[in-house]
Formats: sequence, C-alpha cells, structure tokens
Amino acid sequence: MPEASVRVDAIHFPFTIAEWSHNDYEGTVKSDDDFIGWSSVLECEPTEGASLGEVVQTVSAVLRSLWSAGFRAVAACDYEELLPHKGGASLY
Repeated sequence: MPEASVRVDAIHFPFTIAEWSHNDYEGTVKSDDDFIGWSSVLECEPTEGASLGEVVQTVSAVLRSLWSAGFRAVAACDYEELLPHKGGASLY
C-alpha cells in the first residue's frame, strides 16, 4: 500500500485522494452482488499532475488492500481494464 495520510474526510495518497461516504443508492437494487446498491462508496480522484500510470498503481493497491481485508470493491472508471480483475468486476 502506498504511503498515505488521513485528513478530515479523505485519505491522501501520493497520486490519489480517496473519499469514503455512504452510498445514497444502498438498497435500491435487488441483487446483493450489484455494487450500485452496496452501502459505501470510495471515490478516488487523481492529484494534480498525476499520470494515468501513477493513478492506476495507487488504485490497484487500494483495491488489493480492500479485497485482502475481506471487503467487496469494484472500480467504476475509464481505466478498469488496467486494474487487477478488471477493477473487481470479474470477481462478482
């Protein structure tokens, strides 16, 4: 996992800022496997000047950490194909 610092409502990685929040769509879908209805959302935004490769590396590490801790996680982004397990889509 890349070095990170926690600030008020976000985790700041060198190339990405991640904000965790409640998912307003929780419970709106019938399947528990449909990530749209999961209870939490982690939004990752690149820091200024970060390259796509740096962002992919950081988001990949975050996803792997979540999965190894037993959390379900799926990325919804323009670079899913560059992430492990297609951003998690192939896991569920």
